[in-house]
Amino acid sequence: MLKFLIAAAPYLLRAPEKTSQKQIARSFTALVLFALSGMFLSGAAFVYLSEIYGAAVGFLAVSILYFTVGLVLYLKAKRGAQSKTVIESEYETTDPIASLVPANVMSDPAVSKVVTYISRNPVAASVAAASIGMLLSRELFKD
Repeated sequence: MLKFLIAAAPYLLRAPEKTSQKQIARSFTALVLFALSGMFLSGAAFVYLSEIYGAAVGFLAVSILYFTVGLVLYLKAKRGAQSKTVIESEYETTDPIASLVPANVMSDPAVSKVVTYISRNPVAASVAAASIGMLLSRELFKD
């Protein structure tokens, strides 16, 4: 049971934040529409440029467009990951749990990361704690 607990803990701690199903559905629909419009716009650009300048220029223009969009998305994702690690290292002192933890323990990076996660995602942290507590009690009491 302890092996199951150790295996399940990362999945429980990565529970989604406060996003509703409607918001996720809207975001997914917008993403699909953006992808379709991008595909049709690049197809139209290829057809237009290949009629005027030839197929080679059409392929070149569309590939440069895709390369530029991919590069921008890659750089934005890389920059977002760096800023996320900076934000996660900070913790809020207004959290009631953080106020109970001594300052010398709070200086530990692992403790501050857990407290930051709890203050950002209280529902997911509560579900994870309840699940871990249930698994531990089953293991200890053999129930």
